[in-house]
Amino acid sequence: MTENQFETISRKLDTLIYLLAAREAADKTKREAILMLYRCGLDNQQIENLTGASKQTIYNYLSEARSTNKSNHTDKKTSKAT
Repeated sequence: MTENQFETISRKLDTLIYLLAAREAADKTKREAILMLYRCGLDNQQIENLTGASKQTIYNYLSEARSTNKSNHTDKKTSKAT
């Protein structure tokens, strides 16, 4: 496979992921959609385009999710230790 063929396939796969993620996000709340799209590997600009959310809203939801995950991870460690 040539590098050009690889790049073409890669772009097509990225497009498919984008379209599938957009379809899945359609039935979710804005917060759920943003988190799901981020987990699918979309960047903030793509998430903004799909959801209509502002950059600040995206940042806030992702920051909130990260802090929630950190506290859940800490809680699990604490409960295993006891």
